[in-house]
Amino acid sequence: MERSLREALRYRGCLICYVLDKDESDFMAQLQYQTIKEEKARQDVVSSNGYCNFHFHQMARLASPVGNAVLTKELINAEIKEIEKGFFGPTLRID
Repeated sequence: MERSLREALRYRGCLICYVLDKDESDFMAQLQYQTIKEEKARQDVVSSNGYCNFHFHQMARLASPVGNAVLTKELINAEIKEIEKGFFGPTLRID
């Protein structure tokens, strides 16, 4: 946090917005890396139904097209399995 505050004090604008935006970007970059490199991380994202529409598009800007394709393919496969089972409960969301 101290490093973030020092950086934010050099920023012209809202310090809170700067720190939150930077933390969000760092978290998304780390999450994107893990979903490409680590099967468990990818399955965790898939089991939670992926990202909302807004964050999916933000993640698409951060990552390689291959990384997005791998995650999207797994999300689609998970939804197909749910449809094949005939389960259309509240956790099934298709954006």
